[in-house]
Amino acid sequence: MKSITDEELVVSYRAGEVDAFNELHKRYKNAILSYAHSVYCIGADLEDVIQEGMLGLLNAINYYNGKSSFKNYAFLCIKTSIIKAVTRSFSNKDLPLNSTVSINDCETEINRISENPEDEIIFKEKIDAIKLRVKQEFSSFEQEVLNLFLQGYSYAEIAKKLNCTAKQCDNVLQKIKKKLSN
Repeated sequence: MKSITDEELVVSYRAGEVDAFNELHKRYKNAILSYAHSVYCIGADLEDVIQEGMLGLLNAINYYNGKSSFKNYAFLCIKTSIIKAVTRSFSNKDLPLNSTVSINDCETEINRISENPEDEIIFKEKIDAIKLRVKQEFSSFEQEVLNLFLQGYSYAEIAKKLNCTAKQCDNVLQKIKKKLSN
């Protein structure tokens, strides 16, 4: 029986055969795992890195044009996707997201603080100091953007509410993050 090439599997997948994707995944899974482990770094989530590799494979399948071997193209897409993800995880723009704690940790900390009156006073003083700093250092527009962002609104929703562009919201939030990190 003739074995099916990767290129034939790509054509089959694009024609709607889910099993073709499963076979490609099986063929490239070890490459993804191997590369993910080679670039894995402290602070990153290995599962996220592997997932980025899977997205690279999916991009390879969707955008393969037949001008080279699928294997070479797939490896390039997988590596590029993983490298971009790891690079993004260390960018200054994502730094606040990368240094966040989980909701469970926040709840634990709040519960710990509420058990100790001294910690509760210190916590309240820190919050008051941050609020004062925001009032003193941030323009009214920056304060509005920050307030909406902290309420969970997206950039697009903030832009609509404040009659500006999403890019302006992004710029303001980057400026706020920079001010707060100093």
